Amino acid sequence: MRILFQTPRGGRELRQVLRSDGWVLEGSEQGAVVAEHPDLPDERAARCRLHRLGLLTSAGLRIEFLPVPLWRFD
Repeated sequence: MRILFQTPRGGRELRQVLRSDGWVLEGSEQGAVVAEHPDLPDERAARCRLHRLGLLTSAGLRIEFLPVPLWRFD
């Protein structure tokens, strides 16, 4: 499950939280981080994980669930 996180602040704390929870960061730009978790098969599982981390309802964070690339189904 790939997710785009957008934050008005630099996202340094966000990156630390995600890494410590096992997320793999694919890249980051100013205020945006794309991350993937290898153990999360779908959006529902990702939402549960983000809720547990307190990120799902964070007012200062925009979360976009990205489509899975087609090559993953080969």
